[in-house]
Amino acid sequence: MKLAIIDNTARYTIHFGSAVSNQLQKNGLGTTLLYFPKTGVFGGLLRRRICLSNSNAFWSSFLYPFQICRKAKADKIEIAHIQLEINTFGHPITLALFPLLLIGLGASKINKVITLHGTFPRFLLLSSAPQTIVRNIFSRIFFLGFFTLFYKITKCFSSRLIVHSSIFKDWLTDYGINAEKIVVIPHGIVANPINCDETQLAYWAKKTAGKRVILCFGVLSPRKGLENLIRAFELVYKEHPDTILILSGDEPVYFSGYKEKLRSLSKELNIDKNVLFAGHIPEKDIGPLFEVAKVVVLPYSYSISASGPLSIALQYSKPIVATDTVFFRSELTNNENCLLSKSGSFISLSNNINTILASETLRNQLSNGARALALKNSWEKVASMTIDLYQKLQCKKSVCYS
Repeated sequence: MKLAIIDNTARYTIHFGSAVSNQLQKNGLGTTLLYFPKTGVFGGLLRRRICLSNSNAFWSSFLYPFQICRKAKADKIEIAHIQLEINTFGHPITLALFPLLLIGLGASKINKVITLHGTFPRFLLLSSAPQTIVRNIFSRIFFLGFFTLFYKITKCFSSRLIVHSSIFKDWLTDYGINAEKIVVIPHGIVANPINCDETQLAYWAKKTAGKRVILCFGVLSPRKGLENLIRAFELVYKEHPDTILILSGDEPVYFSGYKEKLRSLSKELNIDKNVLFAGHIPEKDIGPLFEVAKVVVLPYSYSISASGPLSIALQYSKPIVATDTVFFRSELTNNENCLLSKSGSFISLSNNINTILASETLRNQLSNGARALALKNSWEKVASMTIDLYQKLQCKKSVCYS
């Protein structure tokens, strides 16, 4: 088979693409191409090093349906696997062009597999409660209509949809999508991380002044409950003054000003000297940063996707404090590989962080649990499950056209 993976070279795709490509080549099943944009999301330069030898940077935000279809036809692609997030093709408005891509690929008789990295549940779009996606009634009506239409069109013009948890499958069926068309394949985890560079480890040790690191990693977004984390850290700091909170990542353009709001809160609580806004973390620094962390915190108010930071925390066998969102409850086990906190409660967050900091025995227990889960969902296993899906689609296509 000839496979094209389409994405903006997110960290997920580098690991996924490498694992799939290796298995296809090893078993003589086919070849893999990576189709990615000329520039990064929102016009920034690409930050990721492309690890696949057959990689092509050629499409742009508002022309991608025509550019990708033309290239796929020329390359005689049999399966196009699209890694879809709200900003995969640039500004979220470019999602409006996505059906054209699916129709164009279908015209060339190319199987289309779509991994939905974010699923917007109807109950959150309908809710007017605090900490939900949208609270304005007109915005709720617009987004509900948009995602209902978007998911139904995507379903009609795709071969299969992949989600990372059974809960996301349930959410899609709420939009009237047949369960048979949805496949659950977990988010992959690097089961055997390479040793971190000693120079980078020393850099982070110096940057944190030897303090015990509480880490929250990823894009700065209001749905991640970061205000609650900062309020929780105020209580943790009183009990453990040898700690520092690191908030890594940047705000997307559509949440402009959110980082400054978080900075102001930390100053208001008089903990700003022990709250480090680390910004974008280069690939070479991700491993060392997780290595120096004593606790990784996932304080989300709600989940609409699998968590990349969770996968990295499991990769490095870190003790985890997570909120009891539907996704985290379905993927993690309290007291085995994490401590679950009540969503929206900074008191619950602070209590669990303090509990982990105070007990080496508990830290070791949670680390061992994280390691076991990483082995269960390794990239190699994820690649095998996905290739099985590809083969079933190819067999079905052969029957259809024989």
